[in-house]
Amino acid sequence: MAEEKKPGVGSDAAGNDTAYLEFELADGRRVFLAFQDVNDRDGCEYSLEMHQIYIGPVDEAALYSILEKFRGRVLAGL
Repeated sequence: MAEEKKPGVGSDAAGNDTAYLEFELADGRRVFLAFQDVNDRDGCEYSLEMHQIYIGPVDEAALYSILEKFRGRVLAGL
């Protein structure tokens, strides 16, 4: 039986899991982010949402600041 994958998680050619996140910046650009660990993806998503709620819209500088903490990388959109 095939292993069930969590939403937003895929495997590369070597069989390593990669977790993905899609996010919309304040200027309307959509960015696609990748993480080696689903927990980093979840933490980044939570931090981006908290930033929007308590600080304000997420711009490119805020995205990179948060992304660095969770060892993520931008795949597309910037």
